[in-house]
Amino acid sequence: MTTTRRQYQDAVEENGRLEARIQAFTFSAQAEQTQLSNELRRREDALQKLRTQQVTLQQTVSRQEQQVNGIVTLSFITLAKVM
Repeated sequence: MTTTRRQYQDAVEENGRLEARIQAFTFSAQAEQTQLSNELRRREDALQKLRTQQVTLQQTVSRQEQQVNGIVTLSFITLAKVM
């Protein structure tokens, strides 16, 4: 009877240790998931910022090209009148 009782107690203790390990793994996995989610959110925010900057720069370039084309056109018109 003593052997059976000892085996039972050992099994209960092992079960407790295994449950503690499972909880530790669960906590670790949740922490890692949170960290990865935060990193993903930061990267998505950075990408959105870069996309916005790209659109702004494209608009600036387009306006400047229009200004340059207007100046070139005026220069040709003025040059044609002078000739």
